[in-house]
Amino acid sequence: MKYVYMVLALAFWTMGALLVFSDNDVGFTYFVLGWIFDIKLQLGRIEED
Repeated sequence: MKYVYMVLALAFWTMGALLVFSDNDVGFTYFVLGWIFDIKLQLGRIEED
């Protein structure tokens, strides 16, 4: 499951970065979503240890 979160975070960050560079406010939302998935991923790692 952690790989799913990793892929989602990277996908959201990539989309967010592309949209931010094209001066679109939606890009920031995608970036935040990617950050949230990354936090879930970090918490998942902590729980596995």
